[in-house]
Amino acid sequence: MDGERRRQLSQNLLGKWLLKLYEDLREPYAKVVYVVLVVALVILCVTLISSNFMQIQQKAQWESYFHSVGAATPEARTQAFQNLAATYTSGDMGARVRMTLAQFQLQEGANLLYTDRDEAMKQLESARTYFFSAEKLTSNSRLKEQIAFGLAATHESLAAVRTDKDDLDVAEKKYKEVFEFWPEGMFAERARQAHETITHSEGKKLYSMLASMKIEKPEPLNINLEKGDTIEGPTEFDPLKKLEE
Repeated sequence: MDGERRRQLSQNLLGKWLLKLYEDLREPYAKVVYVVLVVALVILCVTLISSNFMQIQQKAQWESYFHSVGAATPEARTQAFQNLAATYTSGDMGARVRMTLAQFQLQEGANLLYTDRDEAMKQLESARTYFFSAEKLTSNSRLKEQIAFGLAATHESLAAVRTDKDDLDVAEKKYKEVFEFWPEGMFAERARQAHETITHSEGKKLYSMLASMKIEKPEPLNINLEKGDTIEGPTEFDPLKKLEE
């Protein structure tokens, strides 16, 4: 057998051996690849379904939130947000709902400081509770900034109606937290100004004086009109006419 023939034969034998080895390895490897592909496909489907579900869920959450913001009366709005707070007990939406409810109550309490102090304190205490609750539910920096500022403002308002708590100290701490942690934030400058006011000696005297003031709740007007009666509004004031008189 010449050399060329022997070389061709050896190549054929090597090729057959390699082909057999490939076939032997391909079957179990193909099964592994198939399993990997199926698992990847399942993961992809679950991810897509989960993502779609989360988008639908987030849309529903925001719709509920804005529907509550647009409630017809303050009472209805408060009730709507209390219902939302019972529904969303965790995460950013849970924190946002509680923060928004607290902001509304802070505003209402501040408006009542010099007309109905009992109701003002009730609203402010509730606001404080909701702010604290919101603070624990989120790690979102922007939400935490708003919550910290809201807590500071709530304690500052409470300092105007009571002297038996350390409200000014808490307000001072929270205002400082706002402008130190978020120096470029939307509340930084307002927090800095408020901090300067309440830490000044005259500012402390002012809040002490406000808290010691006795403010009587105004009696509701009780006007009985007979049929056909009207209430005349104030007449237009004309300073030139007044001088002529």
